[in-house]
Amino acid sequence: LNERQACDVFCLMHGAFSPLSGFMGETAYNSVVTGMRLPEKQLFGCPVTFDMADVSGIKQGDNVLLRWAGQDVAVLEASSIYKPKKVVEAKEVYGTSSLEHPTVYSLIAEQGEYYVGGKLHGLASPAFKYKVQTPKEVREMLPEGKDVVAFQNRNPIHRAHFELLKCAQRDVKDSILLV
Repeated sequence: LNERQACDVFCLMHGAFSPLSGFMGETAYNSVVTGMRLPEKQLFGCPVTFDMADVSGIKQGDNVLLRWAGQDVAVLEASSIYKPKKVVEAKEVYGTSSLEHPTVYSLIAEQGEYYVGGKLHGLASPAFKYKVQTPKEVREMLPEGKDVVAFQNRNPIHRAHFELLKCAQRDVKDSILLV
């Protein structure tokens, strides 16, 4: 696994991608890419996929051991092996196919050509060098009975984000959670 995949495994194992129990197969992937919904109609904005450069050693029905930093972390039941339309995915999910967009660049230029979907069986949480909390741990630290504004961003917060959070906090008069 690479670090991004290890993070996805962690999120799947701990319910952060609920209701998913594994990486998306082709049907779920296409449903999310084209309509932002799982086949069961739940809203889901981005596909959660497991990419591989070479799938010649894997066939549908195989159990694939996933390792991170020398640690066995999960087994993936390969129920769907497919070649995604990454340019379509980029345009539909991120609104652009420009390689200047960092996530689109990663998707098209760095990630593997194939996706393998299927149920994930966790063996051990991936061990990261930085602090990671499960959704349960985050919920336990939130103030009980209070509204919380949550904000997720992959970059440092800019002034506009800060002002948006201040406005939201005025409305809820409680806590802000930065994810």
